[in-house]
Amino acid sequence: MSLIKRLYSTLLPLTLFLFIVAGIGVYHVQFKYFRTLQLEKWCEKVATALEANVFEQQAISAILYETAGSAQFGRYIQSASSSSSQAFLQKYANDLIRTPRVNELGDLNLYVLDPEFNLTISTFNRDPFEDLTIPDEVYSLAYGTFITMKSGNEFLHTDRSYVADNNTFRFTHIMAFTPHFLPSDRRANTSDSRFILIVDGPLNQLTQLLKLPLSTHGLLLDIEQYTDSLREINETDNGPHIFDQTTTSATYETDNMSVFIELLPEYFDNVRRKFLWTTVVYMFLSCTSILALIYFVVNFQILKPIKILVRDINEGGLNLSFFKKSKGNGEVDILKNSYIESLAKIKYQAEFDSLTGLANRNSFFKFVSTRSEMLVDKELYIVCWDIVKFRKVNNLYGSQVADRLLIEASSLIREAVFNHQYHLGLGCSDYSIARIGGNQFAALIESDGKQPILDSVRNINQLLKSDIAFSTYQFTLNFAISIFPMLNNLGETLWYKATEEALKVAKTSSERFSLCIFDDASVERLERNDEVREAVKVCCENDDFTLAYMPIFDPVTLRVEGVEVLLRSSFLSKIGAGPDEFIPIAEQAGLITKIDHWVLSTALDKFQILVEKYDYKGTISVNISALELYNQDFIKSVGSIIRDREVEPGRVIIELTETSYVESSKNTVSIIRQLREMGFKVSLDDFGTGYTAFNQLLHYPVDELKIDKSFIDKIMEDSAYEHMVKMMIDLAHSSEIKVVAEGVEEQRQREILLILSVDLVQGYLMSKPLDFSDFLKIIKKAK
Repeated sequence: MSLIKRLYSTLLPLTLFLFIVAGIGVYHVQFKYFRTLQLEKWCEKVATALEANVFEQQAISAILYETAGSAQFGRYIQSASSSSSQAFLQKYANDLIRTPRVNELGDLNLYVLDPEFNLTISTFNRDPFEDLTIPDEVYSLAYGTFITMKSGNEFLHTDRSYVADNNTFRFTHIMAFTPHFLPSDRRANTSDSRFILIVDGPLNQLTQLLKLPLSTHGLLLDIEQYTDSLREINETDNGPHIFDQTTTSATYETDNMSVFIELLPEYFDNVRRKFLWTTVVYMFLSCTSILALIYFVVNFQILKPIKILVRDINEGGLNLSFFKKSKGNGEVDILKNSYIESLAKIKYQAEFDSLTGLANRNSFFKFVSTRSEMLVDKELYIVCWDIVKFRKVNNLYGSQVADRLLIEASSLIREAVFNHQYHLGLGCSDYSIARIGGNQFAALIESDGKQPILDSVRNINQLLKSDIAFSTYQFTLNFAISIFPMLNNLGETLWYKATEEALKVAKTSSERFSLCIFDDASVERLERNDEVREAVKVCCENDDFTLAYMPIFDPVTLRVEGVEVLLRSSFLSKIGAGPDEFIPIAEQAGLITKIDHWVLSTALDKFQILVEKYDYKGTISVNISALELYNQDFIKSVGSIIRDREVEPGRVIIELTETSYVESSKNTVSIIRQLREMGFKVSLDDFGTGYTAFNQLLHYPVDELKIDKSFIDKIMEDSAYEHMVKMMIDLAHSSEIKVVAEGVEEQRQREILLILSVDLVQGYLMSKPLDFSDFLKIIKKAK
């Protein structure tokens, strides 16, 4: 089935389905919105009526208070038996209800009952010759008040709304008064001989609200009053509020009533039919129009250009040079251009370093492989530049400055190589210069031989001599440089490893631009590293290691105060590889963690024997690679080892070796602190070597430091070294850190160290490394 047929077979049913769903949705949303508006309209009418009802009740009550405060009413209750006072009060009441402000309230009446419950004043009768009367509903409420007072119950006033016989709402307010006490006197509330003053008036808003269902089809309205006829008035009425509400109903509540309003289904009958037909017509017209539009757009604006784009993609693949950007503004043109841009971005991200913009390691490797296959009459050389002591910049100035320095250095190298190639009439591809490591750069350069490439590199180095300055910083960079000839018998795949080896040799020089060209000696070193690496793997698999024991002495008494365990291997000794050679290789191969675990476990086993069987009182020092400070599982591993052995952690010293290669950070300091919290003591081995030694002393929470043998060797020859050793000792003692001098081989060295107040010494002057049995002899002899 063709693309267009598949599109139509899917698009047509899908469009119809979507329009049906959309029509149903539009209908329901429209109806729901209309229903909400209608309910809100009626709710607003109810709320308005209830709020107006409150004001009407207050106005009716105000007439009662006005009458109660009149002189005529006061005179009447003082002399009720006087016909004149009764006549004056009757006239006052008749005149009051005829005033315009009272007439606005509607049919309002005043009544007065004497203490014997006789009706003495009434405005209900308009004919003065008729007997005074009072409506039944008002009489019933008044009688209840009378019974309450006669029963001795406390009463001040009450009110009530009710539906009269003519289907209208009315409101009655009743108060009781005694001529003997003021209303504010609490004794007036319990007197059983009081006059009852009543005002009764219409509630016009509630009456109109009650009549709404009669004129509105499908509207249900129910007003429910509280049944407590003698309910005391709530002085803190907050007005009507919604008690309960649904999508078609709501209940409003006040202090004396609740109003339920509901829109019944028949209320919406006509609207439903109207909405339904309107929606059907609109959806049909819209669907027909859109389907016709889709037909033309799909055929001429989408399918045809897409077919062309698919053809181009199939023919061009990931070859960016095959595609040409479209000049149109259509969607397919934008899609094509976006595809090209995305392909370019992906290609750039995959092949270039995001920080410096140089080619990355992978793309450089591919370029080297491709160029070596194309080599015809010239030799290819890979030249690498390594910024010496770059980590110092990172530690002192932070990663942002270090990154900026890398950017500036890469720009300088790129410019120097490009200019050099240009002057020689040679091209320089974007892939021929790369960042292959954190602070390592490489370039593929063509040359006619060894001497020409040396001259070329020296010329490039001349261009790199300028300082790098940005912001407030200025740096003079030192480079270690290696040159690797691609014609070397190592082939193409091992050039990176060979380059690393050459860089290591170059870094041993103190020159600003130290250079090493990979030669036969470099090949031998590389092969030697591979040989030792394989031998270390075999030793790790077979646990082919042993421990030697180097005693540590008190410099004054020469009493054994501790012992340092040293790693040895008979298998590695057969190929002439000592710890100084195979331990760095083990670190590079990722085997050091397994070796450290074996050394610590074995050393603690021997230490337990020394303590339990030979009553050994000294300490034991165990060398652990400082790279373990990056190992998040190191603490857990140490914990499992110490739990399985009955040894005192406070007599175990963890010596961190090669700390100059470890950056001081929160994580590394945290590992040291956790070791100390477990009870171990921590020592910095080979102190004084490397840039970071004193920085680590300030930041690492250690208990001991061991001054490197290179300082001890020269304290007899150079007073500067003696002063430096004294400074180390004084600095350590100021932080309550013990100092051990390593490599003491002359008696004069020991004497100088005694003067400098060193704490402990070790070296061939006192003892060489021993096996376990020989160390036991020293322990026994000391006893």
